[in-house]
Amino acid sequence: MIIAAVFLSPAWTVAASVRSGSIPKGSRPLYAVGYELVAQPGILKTLGLKTEDLKYVLMGMRDAAMGDGAAMPSKDIFMSASKFMAARWAAKAAMRAKADEPFLAEAGRQPDAKILRDGVVVRLMKEGKGRWPHTSDLVVVNYKSALSDGSIVDKSHWNSSNPMTFPAMAPPVGCWRIVGDAQFPIKAGAELQVTCPAMAAYGIRGAGGVPGGAVVQFTIKVARIIQPHEPRSRNKPKSPSERRKQLEKLQSQFWPK
Repeated sequence: MIIAAVFLSPAWTVAASVRSGSIPKGSRPLYAVGYELVAQPGILKTLGLKTEDLKYVLMGMRDAAMGDGAAMPSKDIFMSASKFMAARWAAKAAMRAKADEPFLAEAGRQPDAKILRDGVVVRLMKEGKGRWPHTSDLVVVNYKSALSDGSIVDKSHWNSSNPMTFPAMAPPVGCWRIVGDAQFPIKAGAELQVTCPAMAAYGIRGAGGVPGGAVVQFTIKVARIIQPHEPRSRNKPKSPSERRKQLEKLQSQFWPK
């Protein structure tokens, strides 16, 4: 664990000796980051910190972990840390997005490629059959994802025995909305390639092995489209609010909070 390692490092002793009132103004965001790291572990590697930065990061971690009180106003800690981390993530994401631009452009030049408004590139590799999803339907897919260098990020749902099921109107990744979008109807049995800019995929922070700002290319096979069962009734059709409640109940089965 990163936090355990830095707690045991020699810099910890130095950090512990630096106390309230001795934090230079320019280092206050670093202290705030350290303080927030105790509540949000796992983000240290994403910030590109330098060795000299760790002094105040470790001090903030110590104060939060030991409960000795903060060396800066508590109301400023979250905001200061958030601004610092957002700036670092944005800078790294911009560099990655720039590096991935040729890959995204090349995807858009492929035969039959369609470029959507947010820059998502879609290629229909195989036509499906039957009707396309309605907003109340569930979609069952097999997929794998890769980065611009071809490295596979996730293929845990590529095997046909382990599909992913999600509501057509609430896909797990933003750029997958085309699966249930009337402007690009996808039927059962269809296979498509979806190349997604970062802001349509995992954003500036990234996730699950995807760096912030990275273009992600998904290969998706639509296995089934499931129409939710609605019992027949002679009563008047359900109101929009009743249909929304039914859909929310359905979504909660697959995406519990």
